[in-house]
Formats: sequence, C-alpha cells, structure tokens
Amino acid sequence: YTATSGNGQSCTSSGLSCTVFGLESETSYSFTVTAANSIGISPTSQASTEVRTSAAIPSAAAEQRRFTYAGPSITSTTLRAAAGEIVQVIGEKLDLVTELQIAGISLVLTKQEEGSIEFLLPSTTPIGIADLVIYSGLGKLVYVSFLEITQATEIEAARSDSVNQRLNAGAFNGFAAVYAKGFVGKTLSWQIGGRWFRQAITNDYQVFLRKAGPAGGSYTVRMFIDGEEMFAKTLATR
Repeated sequence: YTATSGNGQSCTSSGLSCTVFGLESETSYSFTVTAANSIGISPTSQASTEVRTSAAIPSAAAEQRRFTYAGPSITSTTLRAAAGEIVQVIGEKLDLVTELQIAGISLVLTKQEEGSIEFLLPSTTPIGIADLVIYSGLGKLVYVSFLEITQATEIEAARSDSVNQRLNAGAFNGFAAVYAKGFVGKTLSWQIGGRWFRQAITNDYQVFLRKAGPAGGSYTVRMFIDGEEMFAKTLATR
C-alpha cells in the first residue's frame, strides 16, 4: 500500500500502516491510498478525513541553541604569550569573572575591570595551544585554542630550598611584575634596569608591580632573596 498526503509526501508498506516523513508540525493533512500487486496498481482511494500533526519536540541541540549566555565574554583574538608573563585580554563584563583557567590551571588575576582583565601565566604552564575557560556566577564559557603558550626566555637559577619555591617576572602595559612563591618571612630585592626595590614577603604568593618605561625597549630584572641572587630575566617593554 502507498499512502500519499495532499502535499505529495508518501510512504509505502506491506502492512496496514506506515509513517510519512517531511510533514510540518501542527498542520492538517488528508491522505489517499493505492494498492499494488502482481496485476497492477489500484485506483486512488478517496481522500481521508484531515488529521493534524502534533507540535514538534525540540531536539537537545535545538534546546541548547535557545540558551542565551549573558556572562563575561572576551573580544580579544587568539593571543601568544610566554609562560611566566602577564597576559591582558579585552572583553565585556570581565569584572564578573570569578575564575580563569588555562590547561586546568587556575590563574592569578593581577588586574580586573569591566572591560579588561590581566592574569599571570605560570611558568609551569605546558607549552602549546590551550583553551581559556571563564567562570562566573552566570555560567562557564570556553574559548577553544585561545592562547599559544611559548617557552619563557628566562635565566633562572635553580637554587631554591624547595620545589614549591618560585620566582618569575613579566611585562605588560609599561609595567614590570615580579612574583615570589614560597618565600614567606624573607626579603625580596629586585633590580629593574638601574633601579632597586625591596619588599618583605608576608604571603606564600605575592606579586609586585613597578613602572618599567615606554614600549619598544628591553631591560633585565634581577631578583634576590635575603641578598642572594636567585633569578634573572630579560624583558621587552610592552
């Protein structure tokens, strides 16, 4: 048997029912039927009483498309940065960000405003292409292959008392940032170009910012713990 709708959609079955595909939801249709055997095809039956299709059931993909994300977002294009640097991204509602992650690592935010956010890219971050994940009270947003992480160009003295101790430095927007981890109770001294700075370390992880000069130049940062030089890195002003 072949059942055909008034719009031309049809189905064929050897039984007493079949399913016609391609019909519109919540639309009325009438159908005619023909029968076929070895002798030939029968005349077309009279049109059936109209039947109405039911409302469409949204697919999971369609339901997902209906969701409107209203949380923080980034407008910066894909970035490239060295492990150990401070990275700045531009976007909207970034003051609502509660956490940033790259390669599963939670990032330390050094500056956070509505239109921009800056974070320290740990020197231990795996080299390569990484996703950036934004968390806020309004949901989670993933930027796939957002950041290309390169090897830090640093001269690092591995003379720490513990593998949990770490020193590093980065440059952004005319500033130099130095950070120290695992040196609570010690004194950090650092030199930027010809200028010296000194600070007692009171927390397990601390970041210090100092003006470094206009973009286009370069300078060396040297870091000392209790008078012993532990780290040196050449930075380009940005």
